[in-house]
Amino acid sequence: KWTAPEALNAPEALNYGRYSSESDVWSFGILLWETFSLGVCPYPGMTNQQAREQVERGYRMSAPQHCPEDIFKIMTKCWDYKPENRPKFSELQKELTVIKRKIT
Repeated sequence: KWTAPEALNAPEALNYGRYSSESDVWSFGILLWETFSLGVCPYPGMTNQQAREQVERGYRMSAPQHCPEDIFKIMTKCWDYKPENRPKFSELQKELTVIKRKIT
């Protein structure tokens, strides 16, 4: 069975093997971060274990350089520790559409 690299996984996926739409939203937030950091690996300077421990303690990555504030806000919503507090993909699509309209 293939699993995503640890850095992409939500805490509940890493801790309990619980994969869901909510854990996919967490991963989407990480992918957004990677995209806006121009391909930097998530949790720079940390091992997978260090990143996992830091996330459990509440650490979240800071905004990539030149990342629009609206996009970083989406990332942080995706990284809510409680899966039920993360946005649905339909909500993310609406937010991203609004941002796209503002910049085009």
